[in-house]
Amino acid sequence: MTAKTLKTPKATANAEEKEFSILIVDDHPAMRSTMYDILEDEGLSPTVAASGEEAIRLCLENEFDVVLMDVQMPDITGVETFQKIKEGAKARLQNSCPIPYSKSQNSPDNLPRFIFMSAYSVSELKEECFRLGAIAFLQKPLDMNEVIHLIRDRSNPSVLLFMKDKKDREASAKALRSAEFRVITAESLDQVLINARQISHRFVVIESEMPEMDEEKIKSMLSQVSPFSQLVETDSNGQPTVLLEKLSRLRADPVRRETATSGW
Repeated sequence: MTAKTLKTPKATANAEEKEFSILIVDDHPAMRSTMYDILEDEGLSPTVAASGEEAIRLCLENEFDVVLMDVQMPDITGVETFQKIKEGAKARLQNSCPIPYSKSQNSPDNLPRFIFMSAYSVSELKEECFRLGAIAFLQKPLDMNEVIHLIRDRSNPSVLLFMKDKKDREASAKALRSAEFRVITAESLDQVLINARQISHRFVVIESEMPEMDEEKIKSMLSQVSPFSQLVETDSNGQPTVLLEKLSRLRADPVRRETATSGW
C-alpha cells in the first residue's frame, strides 16, 4: 500500500505554527484511517504506512517529526523497523558529514521522535523501546488527546534527579536523556533544594527509600520553592527504564501538562 496522499490542513490550524509531519505505521486499515483523520483535523500533516518495510522506505525518502509505530506487525516488528530507520538515518548523516560528528551515535539529528503503541503491555518490550530511544510507549486503545499532546510537545521536559548511588544516578540520567529529557543530577537533598530554588523543573525525582523526616522535609520545601514541579518517587532498586516509562507517562498527561510549567 502506498502512502496516503496528504490533504491541505484545515483552517483550524494556526497558520503561524510549523506543521508537524507525522508518519502513522499500523497494519490495521481502520486504525490508520481513524488516526489520519483525527490528526489532520488537528492541523497536523499525517502520512500512513501499512508495514514496517513501507515505513523504512518513507523515512529514508522524507523527513518526519514524529513516527507513531505499532509494535506488532506481520512483516517486521515495530522495534525492528525502528532499528533499521535509525541505521539508515545514521548512514545518511555520515555520508553527508564524513567528519565524525559530536552528537550521540544513537541520536542523529535527522531522526524523528518515535511513539510506540501496542495492544499488549509487556515490560520487556517497553524496556527495549525505551532503550532504543522512544519518547513514549502507549497501550491501545489510545487516548488521542495524549497522542496529540506528545506530538505538539516541542520542549524537552527538565528533570532534577537525585539518587544516592552514583552508578544508578548516571544510568537513569542516560536513559532519560535518550528520550529527550533534560536532566540535572544532584548528589544530595541539599543540592536538590538549592537547585529547585533557582529553576522550576517539570519533574523532581527522588528515591522513595529515605528516612521519613527527610522525605517529609523535601516534599514540604519543594511545594514552597517550586510549586509547579511534579515530585516523582523512584525505587532505588528499580531499572532506569521503569523510571523512564513513569516520566514518559506523566509527560503525556494532558491535564498535568496544562497546569504546570515545563521548566527551561
